[in-house]
Amino acid sequence: MRCFLIGKPIYFKLVYEALNWVGECWMPWKILVCLFIVVLGLFMFLYGANYYDAMIGWTGVGLFIGGVVLYVVLKLLESLHKKQS
Repeated sequence: MRCFLIGKPIYFKLVYEALNWVGECWMPWKILVCLFIVVLGLFMFLYGANYYDAMIGWTGVGLFIGGVVLYVVLKLLESLHKKQS
Protein backbone atom coordinates (compact mmCIF):
# COMPACT_ATOMS: atom_id res chain seq x y z
CA MET A 1 0.00 0.00 0.00
CA ARG A 2 1.48 3.35 -1.04
CA CYS A 3 0.65 6.65 0.58
CA PHE A 4 0.36 9.59 -1.77
CA LEU A 5 0.69 13.23 -0.86
CA ILE A 6 -0.43 15.64 -3.58
CA GLY A 7 0.21 13.13 -6.34
CA LYS A 8 3.74 12.19 -5.21
CA PRO A 9 4.80 9.34 -2.97
CA ILE A 10 5.86 10.38 0.54
CA TYR A 11 9.31 8.87 -0.15
CA PHE A 12 10.07 11.54 -2.74
CA LYS A 13 8.90 14.25 -0.34
CA LEU A 14 11.24 12.95 2.38
CA VAL A 15 14.18 12.76 -0.04
CA TYR A 16 13.48 16.30 -1.25
CA GLU A 17 13.35 17.62 2.33
CA ALA A 18 16.57 15.81 3.22
CA LEU A 19 18.40 17.23 0.20
CA ASN A 20 17.01 20.68 0.95
CA TRP A 21 18.28 20.41 4.55
CA VAL A 22 21.73 19.32 3.37
CA GLY A 23 21.85 22.30 1.04
CA GLU A 24 21.15 24.66 3.93
CA CYS A 25 23.75 23.14 6.26
CA TRP A 26 26.82 23.48 4.09
CA MET A 27 30.39 23.59 5.30
CA PRO A 28 33.36 25.28 3.64
CA TRP A 29 35.51 22.88 1.63
CA LYS A 30 38.56 23.62 3.79
CA ILE A 31 36.79 22.35 6.90
CA LEU A 32 35.55 19.29 5.03
CA VAL A 33 39.11 18.47 3.93
CA CYS A 34 40.38 18.80 7.51
CA LEU A 35 37.52 16.64 8.78
CA PHE A 36 38.25 14.01 6.12
CA ILE A 37 41.95 13.93 7.05
CA VAL A 38 41.13 13.56 10.76
CA VAL A 39 38.59 10.77 10.16
CA LEU A 40 40.96 8.97 7.76
CA GLY A 41 43.74 9.22 10.34
CA LEU A 42 41.48 7.82 13.04
CA PHE A 43 40.45 4.88 10.89
CA MET A 44 44.03 4.18 9.84
CA PHE A 45 45.15 4.26 13.48
CA LEU A 46 42.40 1.85 14.51
CA TYR A 47 43.16 -0.46 11.58
CA GLY A 48 46.87 -0.45 12.39
CA ALA A 49 46.17 -1.14 16.05
CA ASN A 50 43.81 -4.00 15.22
CA TYR A 51 46.16 -5.75 12.79
CA TYR A 52 49.43 -4.90 14.59
CA ASP A 53 50.70 -2.88 11.66
CA ALA A 54 52.82 -0.10 13.14
CA MET A 55 53.38 1.77 9.88
CA ILE A 56 49.66 2.21 9.19
CA GLY A 57 48.98 3.08 12.83
CA TRP A 58 51.63 5.80 13.02
CA THR A 59 50.55 7.17 9.64
CA GLY A 60 47.04 7.44 11.06
CA VAL A 61 48.31 9.29 14.12
CA GLY A 62 50.23 11.68 11.87
CA LEU A 63 47.19 12.33 9.69
CA PHE A 64 45.00 12.90 12.74
CA ILE A 65 47.41 15.40 14.27
CA GLY A 66 48.06 17.00 10.88
CA GLY A 67 44.33 17.49 10.26
CA VAL A 68 43.84 19.17 13.63
CA VAL A 69 46.90 21.40 13.16
CA LEU A 70 45.78 22.32 9.64
CA TYR A 71 42.35 23.33 10.95
CA VAL A 72 43.87 25.51 13.67
CA VAL A 73 46.28 27.17 11.22
CA LEU A 74 43.46 27.89 8.76
CA LYS A 75 41.34 29.44 11.52
CA LEU A 76 44.27 31.58 12.69
CA LEU A 77 44.95 32.80 9.14
CA GLU A 78 41.26 33.56 8.68
CA SER A 79 41.13 35.59 11.89
CA LEU A 80 44.29 37.50 10.92
CA HIS A 81 42.84 38.41 7.54
CA LYS A 82 39.63 39.63 9.19
CA LYS A 83 41.57 41.86 11.60
CA GLN A 84 43.58 43.44 8.78
CA SER A 85 40.54 44.46 6.75
